[in-house]
Amino acid sequence: MGRRDFCSIGTDFESKHWLSLDPCGLLCITLSISIHLFAVITAGCTLISHHVLAKVLYGALYVPFAAMALLSLYMAATTDPGAVPMGARPLPENIASESDATQIERDPTRGGMRRRRGVRRC
Repeated sequence: MGRRDFCSIGTDFESKHWLSLDPCGLLCITLSISIHLFAVITAGCTLISHHVLAKVLYGALYVPFAAMALLSLYMAATTDPGAVPMGARPLPENIASESDATQIERDPTRGGMRRRRGVRRC
């Protein structure tokens, strides 16, 4: 019975849920979530507890932005940052050179080479 049999979290190809189990990364994520939650709770319960307008602005502006920050942190922590699918092969040389948008051409006014940049459109 190996690790794959009971755990579907990790960075392997067989993992169903991507999450880096690096101890430093998990510590940083925990610290970031703790700071966000501490700020939301402290601001809501302590700092603006007696002002009605401050509570309305807090609920309408700060809480949604804090929720989006926590959602963004969650998505960054649980999304694979660009793994190559198993069995992927490099592009053939002729296809790779056709997709290059940067071309080098001779510049007669300056007497040297000049890089012409452009985006090819379909």
